[in-house]
Amino acid sequence: MNENSDEREAPCAGLRIGDFAPDFSARSTTGDLRLSDYRGRWLILFSHPADFTPVCTTEFVALARSADLFEQRDCALMALSVDSLFSHFAWLRMIRDRFDIEVRFPIVEDPTLVICRGYGMVAPHDNDSGTVRSTFFIDPEGVIRAMTCYPANVGRSTPEILRTLDALQAV
Repeated sequence: MNENSDEREAPCAGLRIGDFAPDFSARSTTGDLRLSDYRGRWLILFSHPADFTPVCTTEFVALARSADLFEQRDCALMALSVDSLFSHFAWLRMIRDRFDIEVRFPIVEDPTLVICRGYGMVAPHDNDSGTVRSTFFIDPEGVIRAMTCYPANVGRSTPEILRTLDALQAV
C-alpha cells in the first residue's frame, strides 16, 4: 500500500474459501439454532443491512419465492442481521401482508455483532453498525466453498446464488 491509501479491512476478512464456517448459537425467527445443526446439507448463510429496507425486502421476497428451488438442491437458507427478533417478526408480517409470501427460513438476530464480526460481515469504519451483504456457501461438512460481499446498496441476485450453488454442487 502506498502512503495515500487507506488501510481498511475488507468485508469477509479473516475467513477464506476452504475454512470451516465458525459455529454459533443464536435466537432466530424459527427458534434457537446452531449453525452446526445444518451439517449434512448445503447452507446459504447471508447477512442483510437492516429489516424493512427496500433492497433487503426485495431480496427476501425473491428468496422466499425460490425456496423450493433451494430445497430441491438440499440447501437451507439462513439470514442474519443486527436487528432484534421483534423487528424481524414485524418485518416478516409486513412481507406476508404486502407480498403474500411467507418467509420460512430463519432470520438470526445478532444485536451484539458477535456473529457478524466473526464472519467479517460488518463494514469496517461503519458508524451505524450495519452489515454488508455477505453470502457464504457452506457445504454439508461445514466448509465455506464460496463467499460474496456487496455494499449495502447493491442487492443480491437469487438466480446468481442458485447458479453458484449448482456449480459448487457439481464438483
